[in-house]
Amino acid sequence: MTAIAQKNTFKGKTLVVIGDSYVQNHRRPIEETWHARMAARLGMNYRNYGRNGNCIAFDSSKRGFGPSILERYKEMTDTADYVLVIAGHNDAYRIHEQPDLLKVFYNRLDSLCIGLQTKYPNAHIGFVTPWAVERKGFAEVTQCIRYVCANHAIPVLDAALTSGICPTDANFRKCYFQNANDEAHLNAEGHGLLLTWGERFLRNMSKQAIDEPAYIFTYFDTKKEEAGLCIAYSYNGYTWTAINDNKPVMRPIVGKDKLLRDPSICLSPDGTFHLVWTVGWSGKSIGYATSCDLINWSQQQELPVMQGFPSCRNTWAPELFYDIPSHTYYIYWASTVPENKNVKTKGCLSENNYNHRIYCTTTKDFHKFTKTRLWYNPDFNAIDAAIVRDPATGELIMAVKNENLHPAEKNIRITRAKSIKQGFSHEISAPINTQGKNGELYWSEGPAPLFVGNELVVYYDMYGVHRFGASVSYDHGNTWKDCTNRIRMPENMSHGTAIAVPRQIVDKLKSFYEK
Repeated sequence: MTAIAQKNTFKGKTLVVIGDSYVQNHRRPIEETWHARMAARLGMNYRNYGRNGNCIAFDSSKRGFGPSILERYKEMTDTADYVLVIAGHNDAYRIHEQPDLLKVFYNRLDSLCIGLQTKYPNAHIGFVTPWAVERKGFAEVTQCIRYVCANHAIPVLDAALTSGICPTDANFRKCYFQNANDEAHLNAEGHGLLLTWGERFLRNMSKQAIDEPAYIFTYFDTKKEEAGLCIAYSYNGYTWTAINDNKPVMRPIVGKDKLLRDPSICLSPDGTFHLVWTVGWSGKSIGYATSCDLINWSQQQELPVMQGFPSCRNTWAPELFYDIPSHTYYIYWASTVPENKNVKTKGCLSENNYNHRIYCTTTKDFHKFTKTRLWYNPDFNAIDAAIVRDPATGELIMAVKNENLHPAEKNIRITRAKSIKQGFSHEISAPINTQGKNGELYWSEGPAPLFVGNELVVYYDMYGVHRFGASVSYDHGNTWKDCTNRIRMPENMSHGTAIAVPRQIVDKLKSFYEK
């Protein structure tokens, strides 16, 4: 069934579109644009806030193109059922001229998403990227739009990948652009190519409100740590179901001990999953692999991240965080390095005289890595650090275990940073993990923070009682409540990472393993 033949639930609804000349339509009538024609075909009220030469993030008043969309959206009508932001072309040109502006673009785009969701709390909001122009800045802007919008659960229509518009093809431009040298402005025939494409996106936007979110949790089996990577999924962040009957989906083949513990995963803007894990009880390496679907995995690699530290005793619980302003992956883990005299010792030792701190390396491509450095050095034995970004404030929140043994801590704390480059504060919260019947905290490890809507949930392995616990914050990690009785986890589940993913990833994963 085509989009045209489907039931029309849009009649009388208001569509607001803001953007650049993709919206204003340059020198041609607005009525020729695909979004105006789509609104007319669906019987929608249509409000156009396009402005030629406009940017999402940068003021162009001195160039004659007006304030940024970040400022202009505030002047839009207060009533809307659907909001489309169709822009980024001119931002890409600015970033092409000054690459350092990408970080500014990221931060201002983030603010725009927050502003739109505040102004239109009940509307369906979506972004449409520029099409694929072969010029530096365009791919970066498109990736940034996809990544930032994903943090705010805003759907993105990627025109570079899915529109079929080919601005690099001279014959295509002659047929479908406003002139043969134009790479930005479609004519009426070109807009006609996008009618069904745009309507399909609008329909998917309307479904998004009733679609459940999807999350995955990578972990290992406590009783079978050598067996491999396990994955669970959830649609509400509290009830988790094991994939593949709780059996591994990938088995480790690298490292001296051939172990796979503490698997940490992140999803990059290009849709690639990156996975790191602990490969042994001692040593200076971690494991690494990638996947596009969590079913098929790349060749595993052993990354010797601590080879520059001769006295390093261990390399445990590696984690991943992708920093989009710098297009950089941060890989960080816990190690005990006796040669490091800048680490506090008194009161910080744990079993077997381990005294961990968090070390870090960074990479943009997993081929070249920065020199490993001591990254988080508080005045306690720190292990199992994990970072989540607050989608509402942009702040980074890190859960970390205090591993001190005398006196015993073995609890989960919270610290914060405005940016990962700035670094995390050594001022930490009180313990957030679960209390036992006698009022004492259960010894816990492996915190996994995850935003489930507006709720920040931190899961942790209460290894002393052989089960998972969880705490939830309703105020961005300032206060915490135990929610262990709400969670349902797979049997023998241990230390991993929880992230949000596109629902189709989970659907495909389930379909593959439930054959």
